[in-house]
Amino acid sequence: MSKKLFSFLGGGYYKKCVYKCADIPKDNIRACNTYFIQEALTEMFCRNWTEEDEVVIFLTDWAKKENWLENKSNKIPNTNTYEHRKGLKHDLLRHNHKFGMKEVDIKDGNSMSEIWENFDTIINQIKDGDEIIFDITHAFRYIPILALTILNYAKSLKNIKVRGIYYGNYEYRNEGYNNPEFANNEKPIMNLIQFDEILEWSQAVDSFVKYGNSDHIKQFANEVLNNGNNKEYYKEDRDLIKNLVNSLNDFTNTISTCRGRNVNSSTQKNSISVAYGKLNDNLNKYMISDKTTMKPLEHIIGNIKDVIKDFEPVEDREDIINTGLAIVKWSLDNNLIQQAYTALLETMISYMCILEDYDYNNREDRAYVKKIYNKIYNENKNLSSKYINGNLRKELAKLVYKLGIMRNDINHFGYSFYESNSDTASRDYTQLKQYVENSYYSFKEWIIKEERLSKSYTI
Repeated sequence: MSKKLFSFLGGGYYKKCVYKCADIPKDNIRACNTYFIQEALTEMFCRNWTEEDEVVIFLTDWAKKENWLENKSNKIPNTNTYEHRKGLKHDLLRHNHKFGMKEVDIKDGNSMSEIWENFDTIINQIKDGDEIIFDITHAFRYIPILALTILNYAKSLKNIKVRGIYYGNYEYRNEGYNNPEFANNEKPIMNLIQFDEILEWSQAVDSFVKYGNSDHIKQFANEVLNNGNNKEYYKEDRDLIKNLVNSLNDFTNTISTCRGRNVNSSTQKNSISVAYGKLNDNLNKYMISDKTTMKPLEHIIGNIKDVIKDFEPVEDREDIINTGLAIVKWSLDNNLIQQAYTALLETMISYMCILEDYDYNNREDRAYVKKIYNKIYNENKNLSSKYINGNLRKELAKLVYKLGIMRNDINHFGYSFYESNSDTASRDYTQLKQYVENSYYSFKEWIIKEERLSKSYTI
């Protein structure tokens, strides 16, 4: 693991100017009078680097000839005058820094094959765990986009950290801005790290929307908040953000660990119902706040509200049943098949406890009710469907029995031998998924039907 500065050198004519980075502490070097942004960056960020660290300059043949090596005939634009330039290589070496320096040849990128070759060239300069600063000031044409995609790719592939994406704004003029930091017309060095953060957010959001996993959202939001450079920016809504991402993570983790039970002593760490309540409360606080600053998080609030809408209480339905159904639906949507089986079977047992007037939070009561329904199943298992369909208890008994077999098949790693022939293959995963999905919709249909009947009797 080492620190690296990656920079792309162009072949154009560069005038001398003062580059200044106003974002770094005032007791550091913040300005540098130079032809090359690379010299300014190394003076500002790399002075304390060691021999293990490295500055990597990517060069086309043209850039090497014009600006890397000594050039005795560097043509001044729109004139017939030529200058003698010693080149960037000389300007970097004269400071005698400890870090290593490497020049790496790249193609012009005039074809897709050359672009992919450049991709390989750049990615091969990255080692596992590197901390990278990227300079895109003179990156040619498509290079800034390629640089961002490579950084994003390498974060997943090689676990790198991006410490900055810098751009030296040579065209800046302070007239009209009147920024005291650049009163003498210095050229701002801008850190565009937020572009990388947007790409990171896209991965985190994708993981949540597609798979119901919020770990990446929590990890990255806290990483951004804990970055010293962001302390001032997020000071107004820091607690709002932390509370929201933490409660979202509690919610998804209670689902993934099947924390369906809810009693008076339950918390957001061990009860899906409590975790949902905390999440919904924090979502509402965030939505009504006028101080939200984490824009990528702000834009996914609607997605979060949409995917948890099934957990909202339903009139005249026990909370334990409504939550159970919502968990099964969530699990199916996120391909969490084992959780779907567990949640559906235990919710059906809770429902049977309610039907028979037993306490669904009591282990002995749950076991006794299961025995009642096992007996109903055994008494009717040889009957044809026409004698079972329409009788809620008989249908429940049959479905719970078969669902239990399927769940055991999953929980016992495919080694539950209900068939007499031990050579019989385990059920394939498509069958398992389809069965629990069909069972979920059948069970939900029964509940809705019973609720309608109950309302009609009341009327």
